[in-house]
Amino acid sequence: KSVAGTAEHLRLPREKLSAYVDMLRCDLIKELLAECFAMFRKMPITATEPLTMFCLELKSLIISIFKNKGLSEDILLDSELSKVDTLKSYVTVDGYEQWAFAFCEKTIGAVRALTGKICSKEIMRATEYIQKHYNEDISLAFVAEYVGKSKNYFSTLFKQEMGISFVEYVNSVRVREACRLLETTDK
Repeated sequence: KSVAGTAEHLRLPREKLSAYVDMLRCDLIKELLAECFAMFRKMPITATEPLTMFCLELKSLIISIFKNKGLSEDILLDSELSKVDTLKSYVTVDGYEQWAFAFCEKTIGAVRALTGKICSKEIMRATEYIQKHYNEDISLAFVAEYVGKSKNYFSTLFKQEMGISFVEYVNSVRVREACRLLETTDK
């Protein structure tokens, strides 16, 4: 579908995206972006500017998260993908989506290579469970058992890999979802 003239602003799901970037979960980032671009395809977008702005906002958010973690912007932006001219050359929603996927893969890959950080399968399972069941009672003991670890070991592992405690993470997911619901609910 070709894109060609409205100034409609396309919203980036910043909170959810931030959480996925923190976890270095390229799969979840791409899933979230695929949902956004699927919505964009249904919108009467007639100019490329809103798509360009969406992608630049995506780039800015990801870079700022990694800069806050002490990583150099130069290392993260050493590809053709980071150049604005490259982004402006796209004329379809599909092209912008491909750019967004490629940029995320390249950036997350660079960070993983620099930090050696990959979440363990237990922490991945735990965060996926929390994302799906945030509106239920979730205890550390239950999630530890769910992933097959002792409560104490799981708590330590979670803090090491995620950089925040289990309770802080559950609360942040709940607050993010509450904010999202407030933004999308009619007044």
